Amino acid sequence: MVQSLANFEEKAIFLFQPDTLAPEQFLKDVPHESFLGAETKLMLAILEDAIACFQDYFLARDRKGRALFRSAANWIFAEPSDWLFSFDNISEALGLSPDYLRNGLLSWMEVKLSAHSKTSHNISATFRAGRKRSSGIFLS
Repeated sequence: MVQSLANFEEKAIFLFQPDTLAPEQFLKDVPHESFLGAETKLMLAILEDAIACFQDYFLARDRKGRALFRSAANWIFAEPSDWLFSFDNISEALGLSPDYLRNGLLSWMEVKLSAHSKTSHNISATFRAGRKRSSGIFLS
């Protein structure tokens, strides 16, 4: 009985010892597509959400919309960082150039601003034209 208890204790010690594996030893038995696929999907979802918030709320007037735009813009245009989920790291992990994406978003912004100011100008010109008095003075 004492012998079997000693054998049990020896085996129990090995049960609760930490397994030490190098990452390549662990990963050799894990299907790479599913393991990396989930990480890639998460990174892509984060990037898509940030770009969507940036574009959807670019000209937002409400507090929530401006906050969402500001948050996305701060993340996209932040200085390069070692943080795993930084814009640069996610872009590079997905095989995209962070600078190319930033430049594309800046170009998109310029086009939107230009179109917005033309539309705003046309709307306000139309509004003013409709509000003229017979004397030619604008009512504002």
